[in-house]
Amino acid sequence: MDRNPFSNQPVASDNFEVLQFSTNTGLSLIEIIPSLGGAINRLQLTNEKSRQEEVICPISPEEFANGNPYYKGVLLFPFVNRLDNGKYSYAGKSYQFVLNEPALRNRLHGFLFNLAVNVNATYPAPNETRITLQYSYTGNLEAYPFPMEIEVEYCLHDTNGLKVTFNITNRHQSNAPLAIGWHPYFTLRGSLANWQMQLPTVRHISVDKRLLPTGHKYHYEHFNKLNAIGNKNLDHCFQLDLNQEVKNSIASSYLWSEEYQHGLEIWQQVGINAFNYLQVCIPPTRDCVAIEPVSANINAFNNGEGLTHLEPNKTFTQQCGVRLISKKPKK
Repeated sequence: MDRNPFSNQPVASDNFEVLQFSTNTGLSLIEIIPSLGGAINRLQLTNEKSRQEEVICPISPEEFANGNPYYKGVLLFPFVNRLDNGKYSYAGKSYQFVLNEPALRNRLHGFLFNLAVNVNATYPAPNETRITLQYSYTGNLEAYPFPMEIEVEYCLHDTNGLKVTFNITNRHQSNAPLAIGWHPYFTLRGSLANWQMQLPTVRHISVDKRLLPTGHKYHYEHFNKLNAIGNKNLDHCFQLDLNQEVKNSIASSYLWSEEYQHGLEIWQQVGINAFNYLQVCIPPTRDCVAIEPVSANINAFNNGEGLTHLEPNKTFTQQCGVRLISKKPKK
């Protein structure tokens, strides 16, 4: 694969800068913000009929100036969702993160979203672009003193959509705790109330007033087949039911617009140390919905649910992604 000298194209977006990449056909396009850990700001996908759609709710200049308060498009590392009081213990030692959700006394989403990553792109085929994000974390934070090599690849394909591959390598001399996730906000044409959503077979994780798990989980069937979102409010974490048959170790969620006859399949690897959890959230703007593949439960650094214990010099690799569909999904 030859490095394309025009792979990094600065694009002015009011008061902040993004990098824009497209396939050589120009049918599919992605914009990322390196200063936000490689967050996706724009995603244009193509279906098998070469129909193009914008499927990501962008970060506005005001949101960027306020630190991206809804964490739009970010990658989650080294933990996902909330950490109770920002505290955890590991291998007999206690650690404390600075709180970034002070009203609920939590730390949210780790810290990769605050780091500037290195970006490179390659073009292995006319209809495919691969953007690699890299960051060598030295373990400099007292709250997480575990050096890691972080590599995330966005593989953009004209018909297969976007595939996100995480490769996290432990450079610490002993095991390190780890969870990862992707935090995209998806959008379709028309009103969100009219969109239909379908989730895999899941159990809803009950939470308390601080949005931390109570330990209770129950079967959730409202979106076990396509169902209109309507006026429903969602900020729910789910555990996938792995007792159900899952084709090729992949589980999929769907958004569908009956009015415009197009939709999205959001897929995630499941199995051992994979994306066995899912967060679904509708922001107050009600113009998009976050469907977030995550590898662990809320507060996993304390409750251990889904937590990966990565051995020295071992690499944690998992994938998730999204594709544009033109046929209504059937369960």
